[in-house]
Amino acid sequence: DWLIEQRQPANVVDRFWWVVLVSALSESLDRVSVAAARKVFVDGFLANRLGWEVWLPTVPLDELYSGRLTQWLNSHGVEVRLKSGVERLVIQNGQVSAVELRNGERLTAGQFVLAVPQHRVGSFLTDEWRSQPPFDRVDQLQTAPIASVHLWFDCSITNLPHAVLVGRLGQWLFNRGQGAGGKGQQANSQLSTLNPQLFYYQVVISNAREVAERSQAEVIAEVVAELKAIWPEAAAAELRHSRMIVEHKAVFSPLSGSDELRPPQQSPITNLQLAGDWTQTGWPATMEGAVRSGFLAAENVTQSFGQRVRMLQADLPVSWLTRWWFGVARGAN
Repeated sequence: DWLIEQRQPANVVDRFWWVVLVSALSESLDRVSVAAARKVFVDGFLANRLGWEVWLPTVPLDELYSGRLTQWLNSHGVEVRLKSGVERLVIQNGQVSAVELRNGERLTAGQFVLAVPQHRVGSFLTDEWRSQPPFDRVDQLQTAPIASVHLWFDCSITNLPHAVLVGRLGQWLFNRGQGAGGKGQQANSQLSTLNPQLFYYQVVISNAREVAERSQAEVIAEVVAELKAIWPEAAAAELRHSRMIVEHKAVFSPLSGSDELRPPQQSPITNLQLAGDWTQTGWPATMEGAVRSGFLAAENVTQSFGQRVRMLQADLPVSWLTRWWFGVARGAN
């Protein structure tokens, strides 16, 4: 409605506003709050000349998180437990006294950080705490799905590292390189035996509610047809393998009023911090927002031990024109 009031032509809405905002917020334009949309454009395009840059990992995510990060944590005395499901938080006298695992083992600590999706928070709490604010509001955050279509061709269809697909079902194409895992993402074990000469591409579809209701074969066929219509090389390529993954609750929806439902990192349970992009970060549901929540939670933990350590990374400097035009503070986070 706001875009219509600003006399934005339909083709501009479809080919500019829709492309940017749906990709950034994973929600349809009629549901996105003005505040969230403003955040994307001011921070991404107006506040700093480098704000538009998108950084992509140069190593597979499995290597980055399960490999390098785990090794770094272990080398610094951190014990990483895998396949250790948590049953509940043991809460006594307003504090978490232990984490109870599904096998009955209890782990004790002085401070705890609960870093799970918002719809999982209540499952770890007692009925008493689940009904208290801000925990009672977390489930009111609506979610949006994101779909990823993974394609392996017998030859390259484009050398571009990534591309925006305008006016298509698929929205972003990422070139993952040659081989089963490709560059920037690790394929699962079932795909590790694929011919290493295959060329791997990933097509991302945000705001994928309609896609989630369709069959995998139908969506893949439409996406492949779109790629063939864009790149002549794709028309001659043979699709050797494909799969689609839908994360039904990938992100929270940045609806009007959603910020009031997002809790701070410091929970009312004195030694429990909350972390996730759905907490109060000042950012929408992005990986950057999730990282910010981790920094803020860590700051609270160190403060509980009598230390004040600034961990949150500073934003890019705001240009004088943006400060004057939009009233954005110089050092706003």
